[in-house]
Amino acid sequence: MDDYQKLSLLLNFSNIVILPLGVFLYRYIKHWREENEKAEAEKRKRAELVEKLQIAMARDRLMQSCEFFSRLGAIPANVKQNLIEIGTIYTELGYNGDGHDALEKIKGLHSDTSILNEWYKKRGCHEV
Repeated sequence: MDDYQKLSLLLNFSNIVILPLGVFLYRYIKHWREENEKAEAEKRKRAELVEKLQIAMARDRLMQSCEFFSRLGAIPANVKQNLIEIGTIYTELGYNGDGHDALEKIKGLHSDTSILNEWYKKRGCHEV
């Protein structure tokens, strides 16, 4: 077999095997990349929604607690500390408004560790 025949055989091999393989790999990699980008976009969207949900829950917790303990006129010290931590993180993240206002009211409430037990007794419930 002379050099021309070897070169011709090599070119035929590349046309039959290597080029289709390259096209297949290109399409596979392109499809994989697109699927990966879709999955990453979905993860980012879910993470944003979870963050929004957590912020909404923190605001709701602050506002409901503020309303409840404002009506009682006092707040247990451990509950107050937990709410202050939630409110501090809430405001450090840049969220203000209603949650921030509730936090300030909570900070101003008198601490009383027995206030919840008194509230439960008035309603005929067991002490906490």
